[in-house]
Amino acid sequence: MSGADGTPGACTAAVVGLRTVITAAHCVRTPVEGAPARGATWDEGLSFVPGYQDGAGPDGGFTVRRVRMAEDWQKHGRDVAMLEMNAGPDGRNISEFTGVQPISYTAEPSTEAHFFGYPYTNRVLYCSGGTTWAAGKTLLRVPCLMGRGSSGGPYLSGDPAEGGVVAVNINSDAEARYATALGAFAQYLHQRLPGRSGSFAVEAEQRRENRADRGSAVMPCRHGT
Repeated sequence: MSGADGTPGACTAAVVGLRTVITAAHCVRTPVEGAPARGATWDEGLSFVPGYQDGAGPDGGFTVRRVRMAEDWQKHGRDVAMLEMNAGPDGRNISEFTGVQPISYTAEPSTEAHFFGYPYTNRVLYCSGGTTWAAGKTLLRVPCLMGRGSSGGPYLSGDPAEGGVVAVNINSDAEARYATALGAFAQYLHQRLPGRSGSFAVEAEQRRENRADRGSAVMPCRHGT
């Protein structure tokens, strides 16, 4: 996808429902200098390529129908988005190709979390480590270093093959990555409750022709921190 200035980019995401993908909110909107968070522009050309490697994915790509996220998405604990995906060209939903990763809304620090991301690489990277709270228990910190493009990547608890998604990666410092811990607000989004005014959810319809976008990263987008 591309941002308001046409610059392409990429983030990471995970399938957590029949046709639902979770990622970071800043992966789908671009801030406007001097404007509040709700004035951010919607990025264009959003698509998701599961299993991306060496320029393509085995199942092609899926375009985005609807985005649910907070209007105050730049606040700690709100940088998360749920994306409803269009069916593929053959009419099947994305989960029929990928399966569904369990999701947990009771994130807590653990002795070991597993973090997956595409930091502008041609294949998924992985690291693990113990997590601790940050930013007043709104973020989880893991001592992993992964670059731009890994935003939106899932933190999994337990077995990395079956563990639940407890957080989504959003930023880093010189020693660690930080992720939005999934709690009541993420559950609100995932349950597809109606969008509301104020600082709750906003929705964006993105109806586009279904197509397999094999020339992009896992989730082409404007930002990948």
